Amino acid sequence: MNHYFTIEKPSVAEFKDRGSKFLAYAFPISTADDFKKRLKELKEEHPKAAHHCFAYRLGMDKNNFRSSDDGEPSGSAGKPILGQIDSRDLTNIAVVIIRYFGGTLLGVPGLINAYKTSASLALQLTAIVQKPVLIRYDLHFDYTLINDVMMVVWESASRFNGTSRLSTWILGIAHNKALKARARSARFDAELQQAAPHGVEPSGPEDAWAQRELASSVARAIDSLPPEQGAVVELTFYHDLPYAEIAKIVGCPVNTVKTRMLHARRRLASLFVAESK
Repeated sequence: MNHYFTIEKPSVAEFKDRGSKFLAYAFPISTADDFKKRLKELKEEHPKAAHHCFAYRLGMDKNNFRSSDDGEPSGSAGKPILGQIDSRDLTNIAVVIIRYFGGTLLGVPGLINAYKTSASLALQLTAIVQKPVLIRYDLHFDYTLINDVMMVVWESASRFNGTSRLSTWILGIAHNKALKARARSARFDAELQQAAPHGVEPSGPEDAWAQRELASSVARAIDSLPPEQGAVVELTFYHDLPYAEIAKIVGCPVNTVKTRMLHARRRLASLFVAESK
């Protein structure tokens, strides 16, 4: 399922039967706490009401639901309200119906009709909308990636087509950047293990110093490369660009980019070996 139906705006309807007044409130919710907060407000607004009956349904699988008769005969209020929600295939919605008793007993059939009709009236007074299913998740990545993410957002703004929320679109970019950064880090570590100078082992109290020296060696080595090779290395390892995109940026064939990377690797290896002596 890639979409669901709900309402965006609340509505209020009134229904009367033999002296009893039924006030139906329909409103969108995202969590059970949203519902509890609104129900509390309605009870405070109508402290003298005889009953505060309700039903709600939440979630894309629609398994999170609840209904209440609030003192009315069992099955005469909550289920009819929920039935009106389900008959329209709605979710993330609640309906609360407040009854002011008019002195005449309506009987179970009369109550079912009253609560069913009241809920139906409230749902008729607000637009039903179709929304895309959005998966919400938290993504944690190194703060240093923020500049990269925002740069891609800036460069890719023209591709945003409005079919998803802007925050979801940016999060998708961040997600891809984070995954690529992890892959790039692993790949670059492998390159360093093959080409790095010997004798620098990450152990003991000198580990931090050794790591700084290694990082400094890498920076000096890349800076010493010819400009065309250095550009390819930086675009590959620091910007995670594919060879085809690098070729467009530097204005040369893809095979030339590959050749420059091959020469850069060989030169880096020789520089590391020379430095380790």
